[in-house]
Amino acid sequence: MQSTIQELIQRLTSRANSDSSFASLLLSDPAAAAASEFGRLPAGLTVRAQKGANGEITVTADGAGDAVEMTNEELESVVGGDGFPGPISLP
Repeated sequence: MQSTIQELIQRLTSRANSDSSFASLLLSDPAAAAASEFGRLPAGLTVRAQKGANGEITVTADGAGDAVEMTNEELESVVGGDGFPGPISLP
């Protein structure tokens, strides 16, 4: 899970430093910004962002993500699906 948190931090940081409207959202409401980028995050995961003196945005994340794996429902929502659609009929 730790690498997943690092990937989340890197993705949010990269987008914030290249998209000023996303950066504003991330600084004012980090949870909403993360949700807009990833969908639902694991319960207990806290995302924080701050702007440094050099103008770069730094993102940190901590909480339940250190020891808790995502449920199947959480994984499905992140990948944009709600499960396998069932059998596919081909003509």
